[in-house]
Amino acid sequence: MNKKDLIKEVNILSNNDNEEDAERLLESYLEKNPNDIDMLMRHAVFVLYPPIYNETKSINSLTKILQIDPDNIDAILFLACITHYDFPDIRDEAKILEMLSSIKTNDTEKLSMIELAKSWMYCSIEEDNYIKLNGNLDDFYKTPENYIQYESALKKSIEFYPYHVLNYKHLAHLYNTCNRKRESIELLKTAIKNVATICQKNNCDERDWTSIQEYFDELVKGTPPSDSLYESLGEYLVEYSKP
Repeated sequence: MNKKDLIKEVNILSNNDNEEDAERLLESYLEKNPNDIDMLMRHAVFVLYPPIYNETKSINSLTKILQIDPDNIDAILFLACITHYDFPDIRDEAKILEMLSSIKTNDTEKLSMIELAKSWMYCSIEEDNYIKLNGNLDDFYKTPENYIQYESALKKSIEFYPYHVLNYKHLAHLYNTCNRKRESIELLKTAIKNVATICQKNNCDERDWTSIQEYFDELVKGTPPSDSLYESLGEYLVEYSKP
């Protein structure tokens, strides 16, 4: 079975609730082709989705990719996503931040995604440092110096590529928390416009459960094919507009 047919079969099996068989197909291929970066990435993505949700297998595949290609941007971004979304109690933000900061690229969309991922790391590091000194976060957002790197990374993310959504959403949430409501509302309005534009352009292709780009679309760019994000942004806009 060639790669194209294998990926197709994996998605068919997954859509029919046969994820374990789909996982075996991927792993059987990788036993014979252990240095195939594309398939290692597809495996890392696939096993992170429920019902499999095996973070260890996902990270192992990403580690193999980085052993072959230490500068692989998608692998580093994916590690940042796992650190942010999937390992709330097992973190190494400083290491991930160093990896993100070492990436060299002229692709402005990638640079935007990198800055968003860096903002996640900065936020966690800055909050953790504050808690160590003060015991809680009660007054953290009252002083801009406390979150200056977090804010700066979010602003850079938007500047590099102003057509995503989650960077606006995160910065809007930060400004609302800091009582900068006017700026927060304007950011949300732009995010909503971006979602509306993206939804008009989306095609109706079936989901590829092995695609790192579709994973990034949903969890880094904020551009899923559903209307759920658009609706949630509208709810935030109503909430943040309250006096």
